[in-house]
Amino acid sequence: LAADTMAVDGKVTIAGGGPCGALLAMVLKARGFDVTVFELRQEKDFQIQPAVRDGGVDKLRNATSRSINLALSHRGIESLKEVGVADPVMEMAIPMPSRFLHLEGDSSAVQPYGKEDQAIYSVSRPEISSELVRQAQARGVHFRFGYKFAKMDADGTCHFVSTRGGPTPETVSVSEGVVFGCDGAYSAVRNAMNRHGRLDHHTFYIKEGYKELSMPPVLGPDSKPTYAMPPNHLHIWPRNSFMLIALPNRDYSFTCTLFAPMSDLEDMQQNWTEQQVQDFFKTTFPDAFPLMPTVARDMLDGSPSPLMMVKVSPWQFKNVVVLGDASHAVVPFYGQGMNAVFEDCLVVAELLDSALSDADPGQSKIDVLLRVATQVTAARKPAADALSTLAMMNYRDMAHNTASVLYLIRKRIEAILHSCLPRTWLPLYTMVTFTRIPYNKVLERHERQERILQRLGIGAVASAVASIGWLAHRTGFAGVVGGLFFRHRQHR
Repeated sequence: LAADTMAVDGKVTIAGGGPCGALLAMVLKARGFDVTVFELRQEKDFQIQPAVRDGGVDKLRNATSRSINLALSHRGIESLKEVGVADPVMEMAIPMPSRFLHLEGDSSAVQPYGKEDQAIYSVSRPEISSELVRQAQARGVHFRFGYKFAKMDADGTCHFVSTRGGPTPETVSVSEGVVFGCDGAYSAVRNAMNRHGRLDHHTFYIKEGYKELSMPPVLGPDSKPTYAMPPNHLHIWPRNSFMLIALPNRDYSFTCTLFAPMSDLEDMQQNWTEQQVQDFFKTTFPDAFPLMPTVARDMLDGSPSPLMMVKVSPWQFKNVVVLGDASHAVVPFYGQGMNAVFEDCLVVAELLDSALSDADPGQSKIDVLLRVATQVTAARKPAADALSTLAMMNYRDMAHNTASVLYLIRKRIEAILHSCLPRTWLPLYTMVTFTRIPYNKVLERHERQERILQRLGIGAVASAVASIGWLAHRTGFAGVVGGLFFRHRQHR
């Protein structure tokens, strides 16, 4: 095998050129490190330009994957600001200040996520990946596309192999510096570390899975493409054991995702006919079904995807460190996966700045970075573990509780407490989405606030108000009572 060996002080190698790897590369490049990123995909896979117009619709050019949506919020935005790329990313983001609930019984409700100036943002994974790689290249980060991580030796030397084929594929061996594994939930770097370092490594597959579906644009009154539903919301159809969600894209479409027990999704995909799928959606999601003309084909083509959580300790073996989903993949129900990954990079920046300012004159930058890597594990692992718990809690809220009058009343009471005591009382969603309070501290504070609510008898108050709401519905005053708890609630 042809071999190339890199051994330079201040040299950082990153396995994986996705959002985590590209952002980390910019963080480290800005602090004087010589950064090389090895990425399995080819460079053309990242050359996605959203400026092509086709009948009034923005098209992704050269996109090689479906437009999987990600939710960007405060933690992620602050991380992007650290390297000066927040503005171009936000230009491709669609604000969603509220969730739009499509309830059973032909009614709907809008629930603001926070204050009037607070929102989460829908972004396309291909677009943000393309932009971050472009920005990293412009800053001098070197990308070697078409290389896969092959193996790691017991001394931490990592080997990357070209995927271009041929009788003697090129191998690049990295023997010095720091190697970061930012290669996702199914990380090959993590697996190699586990073989040599005997990590405490757990992968959990939850019972739910998902299937991606599509909702195309419709023609508006001016005969131009437009959104089939109001775009500035995260749309949710809560149905107890399963739910459908929809996030807007810049081409006026929505990316829809059906979350359900994996066994049900597999049974549907393997055994149902197109007519059965159509009947199910027509009955279960009557307002969405007419807007999803390809739903039967979408459901039956391809297999549903599982949902998994990853917990690893430690995140470091010798000079090799895993970061992002490689160290703490979470289920997507809080929309915090990408934000937590970006915050990892921001914490690296913050700890590294402090360590470099305190370093001895003769200390190498690599030694400082390795010390910081140990601190990152200590700082971020408790937060990452807590996020896994929070994400599953939010699934129960989204699929079950958002349609509950009692839940909505409780949330309204919490909003009132936050308005009266803005520094003392913070709703759980606000802490997770609109602050940088570590996730483990968020969970602790939420549990403390829950105990206070119970002591104050808020549960009894909420039950009483729920009873009033039921009586109002029976006596014709439901609109008056409903207005206390919803921004709007309508019958379609």
